[in-house]
Order: sequence, then C-alpha cells, then structure tokens
Amino acid sequence: MGLDPSASRERLSCLQMFLQSAELRLIGAEARAEIEINCELTNIARSNCQIRLIPVDIMGRATIGHVEIPFNRPIMRAEISISRASFDVFLENLRAEPARPIAIVVALEDEIETNGHGDFLVPYPSRVGILDLSWVFPLK
Repeated sequence: MGLDPSASRERLSCLQMFLQSAELRLIGAEARAEIEINCELTNIARSNCQIRLIPVDIMGRATIGHVEIPFNRPIMRAEISISRASFDVFLENLRAEPARPIAIVVALEDEIETNGHGDFLVPYPSRVGILDLSWVFPLK
C-alpha cells in the first residue's frame, strides 16, 4: 500500500514571520517615509521576506499589495500599502525593544501549497496579492 502524496500537503492562506530588522527610509526632498523590514518566515522552510511598507492616504483596493516569490532564491519581496494611521502606530511600536521578536502575518489572496516540511510544491505562483497585514508586539 502506497502513501497518499497529498496527505503531507498543506495549503497556506498566509505567510507567518518574525521581524529581524527594520529601517525607516525618507525618500526624496519631500522625505516620503517608508519602512523596509527583513523577516524570517516560520511557515515556509528556509525562507526570508523583505517587506516594503508604504503609507497611503486612501485605502480602496481589494488587495493592499503583493509578494514576489522567486523560483530560485529563498528571499521573497513584498510591497504593502497601509493607512498613514497604521503606519504611524507600527513605526511607534518599532521604537520599543520588545521582549521577543515581533510577529507578522500576511494574508494572501491565493493559497500556496507546501509539503509537510514547509517547502513549496512546484508549480507555485511567482506573485500573489496581499489582502491584509497583522502584527503582534510582545508586551512582556
């Protein structure tokens, strides 16, 4: 009797990660703010994600950004637009030194399939829309 290959598959609707580093960038003469975040994924094996957070005045789209998933490198790149109020709250909380790493959860527009070890199953999308973003700041 053979093993069912689909038994060890997992469908992920979000990317879970821990923040490793963050930088505030002020772009151009107008000093447009954005935050560059480097994270280690916890639900995808051997992967990192670089997130670019951009504050916007009006949120009106179904997706708030996208994540690029390269075929031959373990570094994903995401660009996410959030409200200025959310951006300011996030930036203020980054200034404190948390007791544990900050957790980030990125909700995806389409599911990604992995094996039981957290490796992508081929074929997988090279670009996925982002529906939402959540973070957890440890208090103690």
